Amino acid sequence: MFSDLIGAQRLPGPPGSGQAAMELVVDDRHRNVMGIVHGGVIMTLCDEALGLAVFTLLGEEEKAVTAEFKVNFLHPVLQGRLRATAQVVHQGHHLVVGRSELRDDAGQLLAIGQGTYFVA
Repeated sequence: MFSDLIGAQRLPGPPGSGQAAMELVVDDRHRNVMGIVHGGVIMTLCDEALGLAVFTLLGEEEKAVTAEFKVNFLHPVLQGRLRATAQVVHQGHHLVVGRSELRDDAGQLLAIGQGTYFVA
């Protein structure tokens, strides 16, 4: 899986919950040239967490794909353990919308993600 490439751990919620999380311990491979965790890593954690939350709502034959995703980067991330938590906020017939939050070990909110997923 893609998240394995960055060393992230997937924490899906129970079936039907619309919740999930991702965790990552920052190391050098996650940093950009300025020594800050790359925005793509942050976005990956937020998107993967929300994708897992969507997955908890799918039927056996259904698949979902990200249709749109945005992230508000609130603080630079330098080190530590990161946790992205996600919650589905709307489930329609073909579109699911959700929100994710990325926090550090101290609980500081670092980024907020919002995404729409297409279900078929």
